[in-house]
Amino acid sequence: MTQGNRFETNISAKYEKTEEDTRFPGPVGQQGRDPRIETAPGQGQEEAVGLGRISASVEKKHRLSRSADFQKVYRNGKSVAGRYAVLYYFERASENCGGPRLGVSVSRKVGGAVVRNQVKRVLKEVFRARKDTVAPNYDYVIIARPGLPEYMEKSRFDEVVEMITGLFRRANLIQEAD
Repeated sequence: MTQGNRFETNISAKYEKTEEDTRFPGPVGQQGRDPRIETAPGQGQEEAVGLGRISASVEKKHRLSRSADFQKVYRNGKSVAGRYAVLYYFERASENCGGPRLGVSVSRKVGGAVVRNQVKRVLKEVFRARKDTVAPNYDYVIIARPGLPEYMEKSRFDEVVEMITGLFRRANLIQEAD
């Protein structure tokens, strides 16, 4: 009677290196893809909003970042709605507050992550451009509506600035220079 399984054979415990490495088919110099196969260039979204690159952003002291700040503006503030955006505003109690603060909200209904981030950048840039003319002791939240990326794509930056400025005007928050 034999011990063990009848299908077992005597196999050496020593590792024997074979001539070719099974991970790389072919000679060492031709590893990787077949050079005859061409791949299409990347099809990502380049400047989906169509307004070019924005260089500067709103300073930290002029941003709303905490959820509690957003909720205070939503609950206690007032709002003005337009076709492509809604402006919420709330007057802060302290007069020495260091200027206006902005929060931007862009939902998934507006677009994918790339589009949402570009919309946020553009809205922050519009606010930065108009920061000196808006009432200084307010917190503002701009909520983008679903048609905004298409509007930004077909409009010039000046038209987008005018659209957002129109919301501030309707709320009587623009301080025009004399």
